[in-house]
Amino acid sequence: MYLRCMNFNFSSEISLRVRYGETDQMGYCYYGNYASFFEVGRVEALRQIGMSYKQLEEQGVMLPVSQFNVDYLRPIYYDDLLTIKTKITKSSGARIYFEYELYNEKGTLCSTANTTLVFPRINESFYMLNPTRFSFTEISPEWISNNFTVRAGEIKLGQKVKTGINTSSKYHVLGVCESVGPQLNGGKTGAEFGFQAFANRFLNMQSNRFLLGEEICFAGMITLNQSNESPTFEWIDELDELLFSWASTIFNQGGIPIVIGGGHNNAYPLIKSAANFHQKAIGVVNLDPHADFRKTNGRHSGNSFSYASEETYLNKYAVVGLHESYNNEHIFEELEKANAYFCFFESWLDDGQLFEQHLQEAKNYLEEEYFGLELDLDSIAYMPSSAISPSGVTLEQARKYVRLFSSNKNCSYLHLPEAAPMNESEALIVGKALAFLVSDFIKLNKKS
Repeated sequence: MYLRCMNFNFSSEISLRVRYGETDQMGYCYYGNYASFFEVGRVEALRQIGMSYKQLEEQGVMLPVSQFNVDYLRPIYYDDLLTIKTKITKSSGARIYFEYELYNEKGTLCSTANTTLVFPRINESFYMLNPTRFSFTEISPEWISNNFTVRAGEIKLGQKVKTGINTSSKYHVLGVCESVGPQLNGGKTGAEFGFQAFANRFLNMQSNRFLLGEEICFAGMITLNQSNESPTFEWIDELDELLFSWASTIFNQGGIPIVIGGGHNNAYPLIKSAANFHQKAIGVVNLDPHADFRKTNGRHSGNSFSYASEETYLNKYAVVGLHESYNNEHIFEELEKANAYFCFFESWLDDGQLFEQHLQEAKNYLEEEYFGLELDLDSIAYMPSSAISPSGVTLEQARKYVRLFSSNKNCSYLHLPEAAPMNESEALIVGKALAFLVSDFIKLNKKS
């Protein structure tokens, strides 16, 4: 029943008449009713290709709208006979795309619109997509037990954390085991191994007065299904929907998502889900040598924030520690157009006191905004990552950054992407670094 990676040129028509209750005091059809008109057209189009809403729901499949855009060209009035032309333009991964044209009885085009719908399958409170490229796996107590060592006289975090996706925990940890986004951005593989390195070190930390672990839930992992094909932008579309759905569930439960591993492409669905939950665009602070504000010509790890800004999910963007020679001039111009706050790592070399000053300026810039906390592991010198660099901040500076922003009550999530360990010694470095950063985040955020 699912439509996967198919191109369409299917269209349908249906007519309906504007009712009195659908008009305002001026006699115009109220603009809020247009979405309902287009839904009528969409349902009929799906019916004509053998997909009824009722049958889909009986199979446990919902079709929520993820995007809706409309242009109002001419007014329509009470008792107008309308014709709605609906075209299914394509299906890609877990998405299906519709375009609409609305005509009055004179044949005049009055409105155009487009919508994007996603295919989730309901599993308890978490919307599970039927992905073709990626899989979500809940973390089990057995998996936790295999990733820490019991020691007499000690209590480890692995003995305290919860598992699954439907708990009352405040902090929900998700591992993203993919490097598709970095590869599409010209980076290397390895980001798929960051979460496992983290889990081995974090779960072996001590449960004590500073961090008990009972407030933490290891929810699951998103992994890339085996494939001999080269990754495409459509793969990122599917990953976006899967991560968006998970994060939305966590926000609706009152929790805080902590996403470890994968590429920085995964910032976009986190921003989008947070903005949808708060019902307004959010801010983001990002410690990163690269602004990830490249052109929006296909999703990858280098343009999450430009996409989020363009689609109005991102209101204020503060990116600190940029490397002067690794961001093109177009990016600087776009950051200025977006009224972003940005500063450079090189200025910290010239004056060490500017590090904390710039962090405080970024904090003031965000003011009372809800915001996401981002830290690209590429920013830390010699950290095994997708774009490893011998020049960057120290781990101690990265920890100061996390501790400063996590203590703000408006911090909505933590995202630590791009770590890419390729051997045991690199996994030790990455694992301990991520464990420090996550424990810092939870300790300081609990006090906010």
